[in-house]
Amino acid sequence: MLRGKGGAGRATEGAERLVGSGSAAARQQVQQGDLTGALATLEKLAAQYPESSDVEKMLGFVRLELDTETRRDFIGKNLGEAKAAAGRREFEQAVQLLDAALGRYPGDPDLQRVRRSIAAEQREAIRRSDAEQATAAANSLRSQGRFPEALPPLDDF
Repeated sequence: MLRGKGGAGRATEGAERLVGSGSAAARQQVQQGDLTGALATLEKLAAQYPESSDVEKMLGFVRLELDTETRRDFIGKNLGEAKAAAGRREFEQAVQLLDAALGRYPGDPDLQRVRRSIAAEQREAIRRSDAEQATAAANSLRSQGRFPEALPPLDDF
């Protein structure tokens, strides 16, 4: 709250009313999901009444909520794009997207989990492709009657 000094009681009461009404407006904006509007309202109040601890607390809360929302949106967008790329079997692109997102939010468990999952999916796709190529090579050699040469490509699988 604001603290008056000496004969400034009326000025302080007026300032407290303005801070109160501004804070109420900011609370309403937060409740309506308008965090950007609440931030603007509170920044104006903080500039006019820098001694108001209530305004500073609300400002801190709104900034934290905006940061959380920004993080959630960024991570969600990157997870969606990475999963879509992996669905198209563009594993390198998916891993790059996740690595970039992890550069910004290195401790995020969802990014880490999805990256591990996509990397495992990529390894499995490579293994399957190698097995298909080895099988095709073995079948080709077998169809040519070169049976002893047909087996070594399959030994790794």
